[in-house]
Amino acid sequence: MIALVLNIVFSTGFFHIIRVAQVKGRNMMVVAAVNYVLASSMCFGFSALSGNTALSQPTLIWGVVQGVMFIATYVLICTSMSLRGMAIGTAILRLSVVIPVLASVFYWGEVPSIFQVLGIGACLVALPLICTRAEGQAVSQTRLGIRGVLSIGLLFVGMGIASIASKAFIEADVPDAHTTFMGVLYGVAGLGAFVSFILPTWRESWSGLGDGVKLAFVNVLGILTFLVALDEVAGVIAFPVQAVGGLLLNTLFAAWVWRERFVRRTLVGMGIAAIGLIFVHVY
Repeated sequence: MIALVLNIVFSTGFFHIIRVAQVKGRNMMVVAAVNYVLASSMCFGFSALSGNTALSQPTLIWGVVQGVMFIATYVLICTSMSLRGMAIGTAILRLSVVIPVLASVFYWGEVPSIFQVLGIGACLVALPLICTRAEGQAVSQTRLGIRGVLSIGLLFVGMGIASIASKAFIEADVPDAHTTFMGVLYGVAGLGAFVSFILPTWRESWSGLGDGVKLAFVNVLGILTFLVALDEVAGVIAFPVQAVGGLLLNTLFAAWVWRERFVRRTLVGMGIAAIGLIFVHVY
């Protein structure tokens, strides 16, 4: 469980670095490109140092899938943070645990308890409640709009698919090093970031190099600790524990550091989500 705890801490740091870069007006695609290219290089380097450079088909397939989802969800995370702040976007990411848990049950045959079924239902109920927040100190509620709903919906699904890819790699039980899998997924995500520079909008500024370097180190440590956790415990335990811990820590961090304030519906939604995620953890 130590690996899971470390993963929660690193993932909170990951979102914090993104938010800092965004608030400072950095070019978020420069941040992404530096982050993913450096992370990929680090991971392949670790594999080479360990003497395990095997690259099997499952590693390549699931690495590509997760890499595509990573660059897509990165863009969606930045969008959701600008619309709803750090806590809301990260809460949606945590609730996407429902998707890999369902995959663990229906595809990998991990049998859920009645509590886990109730927990998944509670998470789904919490989603629309969490997506409402107050602007600044105001108590009035604001609507997401079509763009916001689409961004949050795609973020939920995209991160769920990314988590399934991690689980599928572990279940494939190939001799490839974890860092090789990570090198593939980060390399694909980095390629996606570079493609974005075709658009003139992303070439107006080249700021964000330092933020990308910091993000890369936190990123690698976060994914590596989660893959270790998936090796140690079942997916129906690892995903919910990561989700509920991350949900609570990110919310506290956003309220303390970023002074984000929430309307009652959002707080109720987060409470229901936390209870639901705990239930998902119960056999």
